Amino acid sequence: MPVCMTVGFFTGDAGLLRFTDKWAVDTGVLNLAQKISFGGDPKNGYSANCTGHLRAILTVGRVMKIRAPCLRGGAGVLLSRDELTVKCRADLTFARRDPAKVDRIAAFADAVTAALTAGDDSTQVSQVRLC
Repeated sequence: MPVCMTVGFFTGDAGLLRFTDKWAVDTGVLNLAQKISFGGDPKNGYSANCTGHLRAILTVGRVMKIRAPCLRGGAGVLLSRDELTVKCRADLTFARRDPAKVDRIAAFADAVTAALTAGDDSTQVSQVRLC
């Protein structure tokens, strides 16, 4: 977890494309990761709700704190359509799939959503092949 957090600090993102050999051997990432301690709190509702807090002590002595009530992208903090599209494109790229297929995935999701919100109980998906 410390390396994941550090890569996120360095890049502003913790998507799959960030977990490469380049970052796994980066001395800046590794040096900062050694300064991170990580632990779980059994009282926080994990895994149904992954809360978190960060407390950083800067070299000048200043303490910074951030709290997150839940994981972004979960039921508590949904991602916007644009965020989902960016994430899907990045994940397809990581998987060495055509990132343009994100449009097909979005169209499929729209069709399923439309069918479900129309109240058509007969709508069933038996097989999906997008990539």
